[in-house]
Amino acid sequence: MLARNAARLMSGGMLVALSAVALVPSAYAQQAERRTYEIAPQSLDGALAAFRQQSGLNLLYRTDTVQGISSRGFKGRGSPEQVLAALLEGTSASFRKVGKNSFSIVIRPRAALTISSRSPSAAPRLTAQSVDPAAAEGGEPAEDIVVTGSRIARPRNDTPVPITVVGSADLANSAAVNLADLLQEFPAFGVGLGNANTFRSGDAGAAFVNLRGLGTNRSLTLVNGRRRVSGSSSSSAVDINTIPPSMIERVEIITGGASAVYGADAVSGVVNIITKRNTEGVELSARGGMSQHGGANNAALGFYGGTHFADGRGFINFGAAYTTSGRLRSRQRDFGQYRVATDANPANTGPNDGIPNQITLVNLNDTYVTYDANMFVGGKTYVYGANGLQPLGGKIVRPGSLGSVIGDTGASYADWIELRSPSEVISLRSDLSYEITPGVSAFLEGEFSKTYSKSLEQYYRFDERTIWFNGLGGPQIARDNIFLPASVGALMDANKLQKLPVRRAMKELGDLDNIHDRHSWTIVAGLEGKLVDRFDWRVSYQRGEYNDNFTFKNMLIGQNFLYSVDAIAGPDGKPMCRNAAARAAGCVPFNIFARDDLTQAQRDYFVRDRLQTIKNVQEVVSGQITGTLFDLPAGPLAFAVGGEHRREKLVTHDDGLSLSHAIDFIGLAVPRQPIDKGFTVNEGYGELRVPILRDHRLLGSLEAEGALRISDYSSIGRTTTWNAAGTWAPIRQVRLRASWARSVRAPNLVELYGPRSISIVNFVDPCDAPRLGETTNRRANCAALGVPANFRDTFVGTTVTSGGNPDLKAETSNSFSVGGAVNFGPLNASIDYFHIKLADAVTSFAADAIATRCVDAKTIDNIFCKSIKIDTDGSLIAINSSLLNVARQETQGIDFALDYARQVGPGTLRIGGTATLLLQLELQTDPNDPNTLVIQDGRFSNPRWLARQFAEYQIGRVSARIENQFISKSMIDPQASKETYDLPTVSARVYTDLTLGYKLGRTYTFRAGINNLLDVEPPFTASTYLGGGINGSAVRYDNVGRFFFLGVEAKF
Repeated sequence: MLARNAARLMSGGMLVALSAVALVPSAYAQQAERRTYEIAPQSLDGALAAFRQQSGLNLLYRTDTVQGISSRGFKGRGSPEQVLAALLEGTSASFRKVGKNSFSIVIRPRAALTISSRSPSAAPRLTAQSVDPAAAEGGEPAEDIVVTGSRIARPRNDTPVPITVVGSADLANSAAVNLADLLQEFPAFGVGLGNANTFRSGDAGAAFVNLRGLGTNRSLTLVNGRRRVSGSSSSSAVDINTIPPSMIERVEIITGGASAVYGADAVSGVVNIITKRNTEGVELSARGGMSQHGGANNAALGFYGGTHFADGRGFINFGAAYTTSGRLRSRQRDFGQYRVATDANPANTGPNDGIPNQITLVNLNDTYVTYDANMFVGGKTYVYGANGLQPLGGKIVRPGSLGSVIGDTGASYADWIELRSPSEVISLRSDLSYEITPGVSAFLEGEFSKTYSKSLEQYYRFDERTIWFNGLGGPQIARDNIFLPASVGALMDANKLQKLPVRRAMKELGDLDNIHDRHSWTIVAGLEGKLVDRFDWRVSYQRGEYNDNFTFKNMLIGQNFLYSVDAIAGPDGKPMCRNAAARAAGCVPFNIFARDDLTQAQRDYFVRDRLQTIKNVQEVVSGQITGTLFDLPAGPLAFAVGGEHRREKLVTHDDGLSLSHAIDFIGLAVPRQPIDKGFTVNEGYGELRVPILRDHRLLGSLEAEGALRISDYSSIGRTTTWNAAGTWAPIRQVRLRASWARSVRAPNLVELYGPRSISIVNFVDPCDAPRLGETTNRRANCAALGVPANFRDTFVGTTVTSGGNPDLKAETSNSFSVGGAVNFGPLNASIDYFHIKLADAVTSFAADAIATRCVDAKTIDNIFCKSIKIDTDGSLIAINSSLLNVARQETQGIDFALDYARQVGPGTLRIGGTATLLLQLELQTDPNDPNTLVIQDGRFSNPRWLARQFAEYQIGRVSARIENQFISKSMIDPQASKETYDLPTVSARVYTDLTLGYKLGRTYTFRAGINNLLDVEPPFTASTYLGGGINGSAVRYDNVGRFFFLGVEAKF
């Protein structure tokens, strides 16, 4: 669908941008006469200070690095680039433009190895102090890149927290066509959401990051340091697939709490996507890939164009991208042909017998899910199909009506399970800036994306349970049904049945595709400039919207379907619906024992597509001032202060048939009551960077910094976050760092205002007299609640309300990191320890668990007792089982990074990588109950060791790059006993990728590569054999297999 429009949109956009590039003269040709400078020969530090004052531009450099260097000065008219080149002529310094109004000055150490980044496969360094190759263009050393890990600009090596920088070349060297698939390979990321695991959810086709494995809700995604509207139906997470890959310059990954700097949700860290700005010229790209075994093919087209205009006072760019990713079904892989699951081991004799409790079974299927009519009669399962009435074959594993069998039932999970869902994305972005006066500029940014994606659900099925069709249960076939086969009638007679429940999976309905047709857009407009020489200011307004038209295909209208199945012979002997009212409403008979295609009349009567619409809106008004207050002996005192007003809103609408429960389907089409809710937040923040020592003879250099943010939410009230950090460089080549942070996550709109449902639940009241002695505190707490000591539960049922909770408060976290980095010429290495503790995490409990936890606590002064209501006679009449702030999460580990480059023979060799040792990752839903502790570290979704390593060798125009991704051995369940599973461990995996590059002239770059070179399959266990599929947390394990890709780029 999108493919038909992609060419038009991209060709139109390219035409606009190409026209701009062709018609608007280059700034560098026309800007030469813009300003007159008079800078006398003097020290380089003084000359740069004079240039900064006369130009009004910002220079980033370390004053200690320019000591003892002289400048020839400059007198005359010229562009900033011409003047800087003259000031630096004859020195070991170079410059690079790093922003619209900023230049970075770098002094090249004599011993440093110069590595060109113009190679076709130049890639960012992957260390915790890594650098995008664009930052090193022209042979500049890596340490000059300016990062945005705070609102105070500084060279990357000066930051007190580790920052990983992933560049556009890293994406070019990968088979991935979107950023999400690439980031998932980095050790700092837990299992996020993307094409490999968002199917069977309301976010299929979207992609969300998950830093440190604490959840996508707790990782903040920014674009150029700004928030973006949520791209999810159920959270505040940002869909990173909406950013055009052709516009991405680099991605900065900051792990650890950062709420004081960037606001709520930055509990586990920040992913800041930096787009190309002030880059002149035109760039075109095309790439495509295919799997050796079929499925999951992908392709991408990209365009970027940018130019200065109006004598260099203005700049405009435009980028567009089209990406498509193909579907991969389980059936398309050898390891996905049959369902693998665990079931009770019949040989097990009890605990401590050395025999596994659960055994792994291949081709395990449900006895009650078949495409042919299925019946359970007289303790046996029968199937009526092309061969008439037959007992279900195979080896029965679990007997009974809802049993399981090893063998072919005619229906398999592999028929509908997806390993990757298909999607198409068109994304556009443009930036416009214009210098109104020498000290004031206006800017305008715009983004638009359109996504079309599908995900499969299991074929529509039903059985005799009342969970189907909103409590009506599956079809009951009467003895006089006109379609009843004689053999089935005889079976009913033999068992004296007048009605017979029939189970089926309705393959003839077609695929139950969940289709998302999304579009989102963001516009930012603002002004920025300088105040005197020390301060930069910026004010902006931003609005973004996300819209999702979510269609569930081929849903049954339950009551109509039951009317159609209940068919009898009419007066003329032809089939007709038994119910007269249904006949009058157009009921069309349906033969449940046949597998014929549905007629149009049948589809019109009992099949519908369900439509749900979701809209997220975000508005932000912000302003900030940054700069230096005054100079201290060790350097300038840098600061940033600002404020922000933000409004978030969620609007949802559901299909009328769904709201009336007419097209209920358990777990899939649960009715969603309309939501039209929002909140506002006003925030003020400040950040300070204090140099204490600079190149002290004995103590080296020492800096401290801190940040504070106060936020006032209309939904949860006031929150305060802070961070404090410091760096110490005893010598220039060694830098030690530490940071502490208090961060928050504000509950999102679904958590606050999600639709509530009411049900009646039966369970034994924990204050029932015979149960009072089960725990130490129960008797006293029941009495404190007013329950008589002789109270007996009458089992009349308790009213339970579930859904969103407007009384939720913010989650809070404390994080700490400490580590260091060394830089000895071509060698960069770092090691950092991290520890994050999260309290008041949002979670939910079953009704009986809430009642039990209330009376088993030390006193009744707890959050669970606030969720129940006791009647005057002591009976439990109501429970609010909505979301609560009670859980805790904790994680700690060690990050390692290494990067090394040197000349080897005629070429340049670069090796590097990152690794994470996970020491702890735990979730405890109730901190007062040790039985609720879930240990996640060492589990297959969170292995102890994750690593990514690369080696690259370049000779002239040719380059070769090999990457290895390592996933250590892990467990199915670290808390399970040794006897729980017959296959308790998940074997380690190494995935190897190879990329070759060739640069033709200065314009064209060609790449060819193979991902998963050795065609490694997912580990064989019931939880990981599909590498995702049913179990999305196993998505770390590649299930595509050997994958070939080609790409070409052209830069003009």
